[in-house]
Amino acid sequence: MDRLTQTLRSLAPAPTRRLAWVFASLGLGALLLLVLTPGLPYGLWWGPVLLLLLIFAAYRVLATMLEPLPELLEGEGESLESADPAWDGLAQRLNQLQIRARLARQSRRSLLKAIRHELRGPLSRARLHADLVEAGPSRDALLGELSQMRELISALVEADRLSAGRKALRRKPTDLARLLMGFARAGMQIALDEDLPQLKLDAARMQLLLRNLINNALWHNEISRGEVRVQLRREGEGLKLTIRDFGPGVPDAMLSRLGEPFFRIETPGNDLAPAVGGLGLGLHLCRLIAAAHGGQIVFRNREVGFEVQLTLH
Repeated sequence: MDRLTQTLRSLAPAPTRRLAWVFASLGLGALLLLVLTPGLPYGLWWGPVLLLLLIFAAYRVLATMLEPLPELLEGEGESLESADPAWDGLAQRLNQLQIRARLARQSRRSLLKAIRHELRGPLSRARLHADLVEAGPSRDALLGELSQMRELISALVEADRLSAGRKALRRKPTDLARLLMGFARAGMQIALDEDLPQLKLDAARMQLLLRNLINNALWHNEISRGEVRVQLRREGEGLKLTIRDFGPGVPDAMLSRLGEPFFRIETPGNDLAPAVGGLGLGLHLCRLIAAAHGGQIVFRNREVGFEVQLTLH
């Protein structure tokens, strides 16, 4: 509480003092009503009425004071100004934080672009050299490591782009069922509702999401228990995608961490490694893609196996 108070005072000292006066006045007024009204005629009736009027007056004062705050907090990408001089300190601090965040994003993107550019040449040359290695386990392992490095770099760049949310998307009416059928393969059962609506989606990002989720399910599915089940059905005006496998599932304590960048479950015999090279970025990208579309993705264990639900509107 002391740290919160200090933060408020540093950001907006004038509004903080106003708030203190409002609450102090409200408390003092309530105390006076409790002391004075019982001795007045009909005090038991007038007391509650006056107290309600006092609370309403305090509410109106607070509402007027805090009116500029939502505009300041929602402002993005432009210099913030407040019509109330009392909030000038907060507006200036938010402007500074915006500038710092923008510079940090630009620096991160520049670094990722430089890494991708500088590593593209060495990776291509290493791939050419690997092709000259005699066929066998060593060559396959080397090619796999090089492929994993390329996928890691691409995933990092894509995650950075998606951090901008909806701004990173190129939406157009998309037939998600058609995209889903493009991933049909052995070991899967796909069930589709009839007359599914087309939604405005980024088709390329949705293909990435579908590939990661389906590959993840197929990788961990135990075919002896059943095939991976994929269902796409209407959910109101939107769609609900469900992908279920019959693998070992995930420890309940770790469910909430699925989708964190570079998070992997290292339990022996139960390595739920995301699809991007097993580096812990596949499910993270899925979360970012779902969030950018305004959707929701949920991971949960079933009695047998593991299930992912994606809801889009």
